[in-house]
Amino acid sequence: MVAHDGRELIFKTIIDVTARNRHERETRQSQMLRAYALRNLTKAVALFDAHGRMVICNDRNGALIVAAAYFVPPGLHWEPILRALTRCKIPCHMAGRESQWVQDVLTARGSGDSF
Repeated sequence: MVAHDGRELIFKTIIDVTARNRHERETRQSQMLRAYALRNLTKAVALFDAHGRMVICNDRNGALIVAAAYFVPPGLHWEPILRALTRCKIPCHMAGRESQWVQDVLTARGSGDSF
């Protein structure tokens, strides 16, 4: 309230939050869709950030890594995961070449290629 010329004036502000609400709704829907997709994929999937830390993985990927006797929290770096997988013979077609396979994958990842 503000007094002006002997009168009290009231100022109100109206903010349109329609766009913000729509964005929040779309974000929630996107997160739900991503979670659903990851849960229902038949393949193991893990996403890593630019520093090689795991950001998210689905249950199938988690099961593979747990089989390697590793607890897999978000933020675990890419290289220890690869080495753990080779110790439990995943992937089995790399027997005898585990170190080379890890190096090849790390090199491909650095170049932006997938493996």
